[in-house]
Amino acid sequence: MISVMSQNPNRRLFIALPVPHEIQCSMHEALTMVREKFSDLRFEPPEKLHLTIKFLGWTDKNASDIAEKLMPIARRTPIIPLQTTTLGAFAGTRIVAFIGLQPYQPLIELAVKIDDAMVSAGFQEESRSFHPHITLARRTGKTYAHWRETARQIKKFPVTDTIRFSADRLVLMESTLKQTGSVYHTRKIIRFRTNNERLA
Repeated sequence: MISVMSQNPNRRLFIALPVPHEIQCSMHEALTMVREKFSDLRFEPPEKLHLTIKFLGWTDKNASDIAEKLMPIARRTPIIPLQTTTLGAFAGTRIVAFIGLQPYQPLIELAVKIDDAMVSAGFQEESRSFHPHITLARRTGKTYAHWRETARQIKKFPVTDTIRFSADRLVLMESTLKQTGSVYHTRKIIRFRTNNERLA
């Protein structure tokens, strides 16, 4: 475990799998045409790309206490291979564009275990099935019909490059909301079991 920055009594937290820096850069470059095509969206800078496992929301719980709940799960989780799939989007009063990830069974099982652990810690249970993805862009300010059509175009946009990488840790992140967008800070890092480590 690594970290923590100064503690606030109320923090907006989420649990994620980080995307390695070189993969963030590769992904950003591979999606150049997507950014050009959908230039009215607000795309995330490459350093913010990540895979959210569970959004915890506003909480006064201590980061160390949350990490303690995650440590037994991480110790039993081997390194997870990840692979991008197709573009997608959620449309409503705003739009969220993303690139999907293969729903490998170890990844799905990890999300379920984390949700169970966080429910036992007092957080709300997930109401929707886990669909792994990396958020690329967001935007508000236009009609539902406009965003629905934009989402339809995004889903049809071809992605020729498949990007593969591995996840070897969980991160507990804090999201600070600003007028220019959210700013992320790492609160805790919890590493997975390596191949040469035996389960206790």
